[in-house]
Amino acid sequence: MKQFTCKECGKVVTLKLGERIRKFCSARCQNRHQQREYYKRHRGQRGIVPIACKHCGKEFTPPYGDKRYKYCCKTCQLEHNRLTYQQKKNYGATEKKFCVMCGKSFETHTGAEFCSRFCRNWHKRYTAAKNKKLIYNRFMTELDKRKESQ
Repeated sequence: MKQFTCKECGKVVTLKLGERIRKFCSARCQNRHQQREYYKRHRGQRGIVPIACKHCGKEFTPPYGDKRYKYCCKTCQLEHNRLTYQQKKNYGATEKKFCVMCGKSFETHTGAEFCSRFCRNWHKRYTAAKNKKLIYNRFMTELDKRKESQ
């Protein structure tokens, strides 16, 4: 009869005839061992290094040394996300641009390229058309008519 020692609990187990040699005495010991090894590999053995908060700059030690943490607290995270969102949207700031199609100046806060839907639609037609000069001439005559009617 063969015997083996469990890697987790150290218990000596005698095997029955024809049974293969195992590393653990039970599934429970095997799960415990796997959890411990996972913790060592992914969290425990890395060493806990202080990280600077992305918002306030204060150094903090994340739980279990997890490097995915970027903020020292929830309020810093929410405040940083709010400020980032406002910067992306560029609230209140308008810039002066010139229309790509007609050249007229206009103010925008969204980064638009055209002064109106009219110009945008004509630009789509102009870029999609095979004979671009013909379309452009039509656009200019229609634009002139539009300016005269105003």
